[in-house]
Amino acid sequence: MLGLPDVAGKSGGYDAADDTALRKLSVRRSFDRSSAGYDAAAILQASARQSLLRRACAAAGTPRVILDAGAGTARASEALQRCFPNSQVMALDSAFGMLRIAGLSMTPFHRVCADAGQMPLASASVDWIISNLMLQWCDLDVVFREFHRVLAPRGELSFTTLGPRTLHELRAAWDTVDSHSHVNRFDDVHTLCAAAVRGGALHIDLRQCAGARARSQSDRRAPCDRRPFQGSHRAPQIRGDAGRL
Repeated sequence: MLGLPDVAGKSGGYDAADDTALRKLSVRRSFDRSSAGYDAAAILQASARQSLLRRACAAAGTPRVILDAGAGTARASEALQRCFPNSQVMALDSAFGMLRIAGLSMTPFHRVCADAGQMPLASASVDWIISNLMLQWCDLDVVFREFHRVLAPRGELSFTTLGPRTLHELRAAWDTVDSHSHVNRFDDVHTLCAAAVRGGALHIDLRQCAGARARSQSDRRAPCDRRPFQGSHRAPQIRGDAGRL
């Protein structure tokens, strides 16, 4: 049974921690509900994943332990286990429904149901973290600190996330209707870099990708422009530039 924060019972009024907990719960439930048909609709996610894996795997060396953070149905974990058959691959996601679908894979890998901001992993235990389109749902400071905690001294993080122009057409359309916020806003490259540095990164390589137009068969509305970032950062005491994604 899920425990809900007692927002109404507190005498202090608004509590940011409660708001964060409720938002996380809402996101997790949303992904749980969509897990069965997720892969059929996740066109943009698949495209970003393929690009991320193609570039990152070429520069990854031979990692002992790989963490797929925000794994969803763990398609990246499958590919990583095939690419690195001697590595231990872990698919981590907070949505149990997603990991249940991941368990249908014929490729064996570990599944961990947990929040990326509070992972049940030992410090300095992971050689490589890969994360595809998860960071936009997270508190960047919390997640980057946790990534830095679990990364080994020569560990590396490779990720994609959405940029500030994502869904800008939809946002502009709503702006003509009223002054309320109807569309998520996403962080820019400066915010990402600053959070990564506060989290402990010394070597950062962030690049903005061209806009991608993705449309599923069930989406009959006009497609919106989605602009993902790809990036990488290495833990402290790493020499050389970060692997480009």
